[in-house]
Amino acid sequence: MIGQRASSAYYVAAASLVVALAAFLILATLVLHSPQHLSQFQADAPTKAACLPGSGADACFHFLLHNVGNAPGFVQCSVTPAAGTTALFHSSGLPNADGTGGYQPSGVYTSSTAIPPQQGLVLTMEVKADKGSKPAPPTGVCLSVPAPVLGTAG
Repeated sequence: MIGQRASSAYYVAAASLVVALAAFLILATLVLHSPQHLSQFQADAPTKAACLPGSGADACFHFLLHNVGNAPGFVQCSVTPAAGTTALFHSSGLPNADGTGGYQPSGVYTSSTAIPPQQGLVLTMEVKADKGSKPAPPTGVCLSVPAPVLGTAG
């Protein structure tokens, strides 16, 4: 047997073993180095809701936002109005500059505190219809974001 060449089946088996070992190492690396503690947010479909008095909105919609991950996290949501409408988050409103206690709605909501795992909050969207249009529910897209960086007084 000395001096005989190995069969092609031997080379196929050796190559298959090398490929399987490489695949195992890649998968093991991905599993061991994947983040174990992540926040992940899921938003329910918007439902019609009562608008706050004086909002000026034609319709309002609520949607529940849940942290379905296994760690607290911050979230940022953006609203996309339906055709023929404008839509803003009421929940992100800031006090009026004149101190009247009103609010300035925004198209983006960013949580100011971390939302614990398996908990959530209700966001309200205000919709104004263009002339000749009917108010329709907007859509919201929410993503985990890093904790806000607090500035230092200088």
